[in-house]
Amino acid sequence: MSKDTSLLPDALRSLSTTFAGEPTVSGEKITLEEVHRFLREKIALLFNRNPGMLMSILYRIDVSESKLKRAMAETGPELLPAVIADLVIERQLQKLRVRREYYN
Repeated sequence: MSKDTSLLPDALRSLSTTFAGEPTVSGEKITLEEVHRFLREKIALLFNRNPGMLMSILYRIDVSESKLKRAMAETGPELLPAVIADLVIERQLQKLRVRREYYN
């Protein structure tokens, strides 16, 4: 995953809308860990209560289906929300980088 944190505020804003929640941010500067924690919590909740909705969101975000299938096959249920959060952050940052490069 990229270490470029300049895109984290935009990523978090978009993801908080997608996952319907307000993340807790400790300071003015958003950290990767805060974004990851927010996503882990939301993903774990959806995974347990509404896995169909989670899959719909992941499809809408355009998380790689092959990476997701591999993660689900190779990861235990207790670690799966963290692995999926990594995939979501990776994809969101990738989309934001492309938008920044080509549309700004």
